[in-house]
Amino acid sequence: MFVLLVPSLEFGGTERQVTLLAHQLHNSGQPVIVATFREGGAFSSQLAAKGVDVVALAPGSSNPLVLASALRKLVQTRSARAVYSYLPAANVVASIATIGLKDTRVVWSVRSADMPLRGYGLKTRFAYALERILSGLPHQIVTNSRAGRAASVRKGFPEDKLLVIENGFDTDLFRPDGAARARLRAEFGLQDHHLLIGLIGRLDPVKGHETFLHAARLFSDKHADARFICVGGTGPADHVARLHALARNLNLGGRLIWTGDRSDVPEVLNAVDIANLCSTSEGFPNIVGEAMACGIPCVVSDVGDAAHIVGETGIVVPAGDADALRAAWERLAEPTERARLSRLARERMVRHFGLDRMADQTVKVLTSFK
Repeated sequence: MFVLLVPSLEFGGTERQVTLLAHQLHNSGQPVIVATFREGGAFSSQLAAKGVDVVALAPGSSNPLVLASALRKLVQTRSARAVYSYLPAANVVASIATIGLKDTRVVWSVRSADMPLRGYGLKTRFAYALERILSGLPHQIVTNSRAGRAASVRKGFPEDKLLVIENGFDTDLFRPDGAARARLRAEFGLQDHHLLIGLIGRLDPVKGHETFLHAARLFSDKHADARFICVGGTGPADHVARLHALARNLNLGGRLIWTGDRSDVPEVLNAVDIANLCSTSEGFPNIVGEAMACGIPCVVSDVGDAAHIVGETGIVVPAGDADALRAAWERLAEPTERARLSRLARERMVRHFGLDRMADQTVKVLTSFK
């Protein structure tokens, strides 16, 4: 029995990876439970529909000791052989919960690289600090990116415990879909001649929406048929307000679509002509792989493993450089170039980033004690 521990199952890249791994383990006959701090979440119903048990440890409590106590009880009751935790708060809880449980392997998943913590609350900063202090406790620490491993070494995590397992993607779910493209573009009020340039991600300071909006203003001056879409709604209220004010000040008006959170990300991606990663910090950005699996060429900022993911199938630009982003869009505005990179992007995801590879590597880690 494996326990996958994550704070929540709301929409997010980490949460989607947990869901995909749980599905893959369950389908291969490996007993698995997904444990969360909070009840509900968009991916919870997907897991339940596949027959995967989802357990909320201590609904209504954010006290790490209460959560650790509940997790310890779950591990002992279900005779779990391993706990695989995701993100700093869950990593801390997993290690506290399993102190003294010699037959239970604890593996952390570190999802970020050099995460800038400015602008985040005290709880978040404390969780990252405590994770660093406790990093000697888990049996293994898995990072999903090379950049994440290097950053973890710099932070003082035990280097001999660090291992890279790159994210895997459901290339049957994320695939080119002409019908979805037509349906979603009609929903967004777009015609065939419109070039839709998208940024999919929570409205968080690290995601670089300001750069995207400034590049949109520059690109619009020469491309009247360009339209822009920002998909995602979660983020600090004051930051979201600033982004909407910036869009108004840049006079993007009817050219820009804000969708809020969407549950139909594969379909939305198919509506886009150019996908973007504008982040100032990432580990292994899921949205890039998901867009590529849908055959959407990507422009990515040079952070984390983004350049490695796109390889020769996309364009890499400096983080925070709106003019470089605009120039990349100029190149991809040419239909022949977009079509060429679209084919290569899809092929790269299918060949190198499948779910089976990620699941097999994870099971090996969860079942082998050093």
